[in-house]
Amino acid sequence: MKHAVITALLALWPCVLPASEPLTFTERVDINGHRLPIFMEVYLEPASRTRIDVKVAGNLRAIQVNLPGLLSGVIQEECEQRIGLQLDKARSENDHIRLLGRVQLIRYKCNAANDFDSRKRTISNITAVDALLDGQIVDNCLYAQLEELTIEPSGLAGGVMNLLNLTERISTRVREALNAELVDKDMCFDMPDPLLALDAHVSRGGFRDFGEGHLGFVVEGSIDLNAAGVISILEMLPEMGGDGCDCD
Repeated sequence: MKHAVITALLALWPCVLPASEPLTFTERVDINGHRLPIFMEVYLEPASRTRIDVKVAGNLRAIQVNLPGLLSGVIQEECEQRIGLQLDKARSENDHIRLLGRVQLIRYKCNAANDFDSRKRTISNITAVDALLDGQIVDNCLYAQLEELTIEPSGLAGGVMNLLNLTERISTRVREALNAELVDKDMCFDMPDPLLALDAHVSRGGFRDFGEGHLGFVVEGSIDLNAAGVISILEMLPEMGGDGCDCD
């Protein structure tokens, strides 16, 4: 009886949603008090009498634009040293995110600990920073961690920094700060109720380059069908971009 109901529902599927047309909807992620939209497309295709192949593609452009600002800031502020990170751009590279910006180092001579008023600047340098993030999608959440970091100060000040091993120490500080910020960011979104009602099994997923450096993600998997789940998703099709069924 169960298979008969599912088979009947699948027979209606082409008139409800042509295979070439995805379900579309928008979800929002709350990051640091900002509600950022994620535009999604869901592609469903019958794989057997009891299973549907599913692919979810999400446009992360809003997060991409805001990510540099979310990760920028003062990394260290002490009497003898100040490190500031200013990220200007985020672009996608295959399943990675490339961050470009600047890191500023200012070294001071202090007469006493925490004597910020009388300290004197000794070394100052602004250096380009290039970071590569590895990202993935797990349980409807976006996760990223620092995979590569390049800081190469130039000029006389850069030479002094290298001799004093400051470059390596700054790189460590920036790496630790970025990873801490990425872990601290709650970037989870909710799937629409009809998709949550289905038993979805994700086989693979992660960040993707949607062209011209625009960031997105793709998750692929399958759904084990049950009558209640199929009825739920059919009822929600109009809200998610599907057409109503005019079948006889």
